[in-house]
Amino acid sequence: MLLLDLRRNSRGVEESCRIRGVMAKNNFLTGTIPSSIFNLSSLSNLDLSYNNLKGIIPSQLGNPSSLQKLFLNYNQLSGELPANICNNLPFLEILLLDENNFGRRIPSTLSRCKHLQTLSLSVNGFSGAIPKEIGNLTKLKSLYLSQNSLQGEILEELGNLAELEELWLQNNFLTGTIPSSIFNLSSLSNLDLSYNNLKGIISSQLGNPSSLQKLFLSYNQLSGELPANICNNLPFLEILLLDENNFGRRIPSTLSRCKHLQTLSLSVNGFSGAIPKEIGNLTKLKSLYLSQNSLQGIISSQLGNPSSLQKLFLSYNQLSGELPANICKNLPFLEILLLDENNFGSKIPSTLSRCKHLQTLALSVNGFSGAIPKEICNLTKLKSLYLG
Repeated sequence: MLLLDLRRNSRGVEESCRIRGVMAKNNFLTGTIPSSIFNLSSLSNLDLSYNNLKGIIPSQLGNPSSLQKLFLNYNQLSGELPANICNNLPFLEILLLDENNFGRRIPSTLSRCKHLQTLSLSVNGFSGAIPKEIGNLTKLKSLYLSQNSLQGEILEELGNLAELEELWLQNNFLTGTIPSSIFNLSSLSNLDLSYNNLKGIISSQLGNPSSLQKLFLSYNQLSGELPANICNNLPFLEILLLDENNFGRRIPSTLSRCKHLQTLSLSVNGFSGAIPKEIGNLTKLKSLYLSQNSLQGIISSQLGNPSSLQKLFLSYNQLSGELPANICKNLPFLEILLLDENNFGSKIPSTLSRCKHLQTLALSVNGFSGAIPKEICNLTKLKSLYLG
């Protein structure tokens, strides 16, 4: 009804031209988008997101040269993106089309929207390669292409996006290696390439995106060693997810130089050797995931320096020895401690009762002997206890 009334209540072209914004998000609007809306020549903002709109984006758009923000995300729109969308809307700065049913290829002509700063096409049915012409959008700050069916390689041309801050390409079928040009983007803060089919190594010749805070490379086929200098080049990392790959050898002790690290996930790889005691220097670390590797040796009593640690996953390794009696003294905020499927032995330390926030404790399939410490009963927040 809103869209119909907008046309019927206007008193000729002169009055309609004064409309600069149409904000109708989060309603129950249905039907199609009338092409007449795009004839409002002074329209700068159009937000129809979070509705139930269907149909296509009209290819016979008018020429609202002032339109800067177009939000159509979270609807049921379908069909192809019009190849001429940037011819008619040349001053677009934000284009949000995520969570719809668009398909086929991403049109290379999007490169004609020279002012585009945010482009979101995630959660649609786009296939084919990422157009190399996207690299011509030199003002682009955020690019969201996740959860589509995109194929091919990540293009070197994306390294031309000097102002890019966020790049989200996860959950596609991308192949090949990670181009080093991406790591030369000095403004990049968030990079998510997880859930693809990427291969190769993480180059030791990384650039210096000093602003990079979140790096998600999980669920790929990456291999080789982690570069020892990864934290020299990426000193402000807060989240590093590399789980479900084919990395091997030792975990570099130099990860301790990522002083801002809050989450480190290296599970389901081929890491061997001991857990570097230097990990204990990561005082902001909250979550450490090292399960399903081939780690050996003991848990160092120095691992407990990051007092903020809440989740420690060490399951399915070959760790041995005793649990340090001071583990809860150093990690008083632990909520989840998974040590099952290892080779730990001796008695279960009664000092585990000092982990007052512990909700899950898994010690199954080890070599623990002796009695179950009665002090375990002091863990009043415990929800799951595995001693099988």
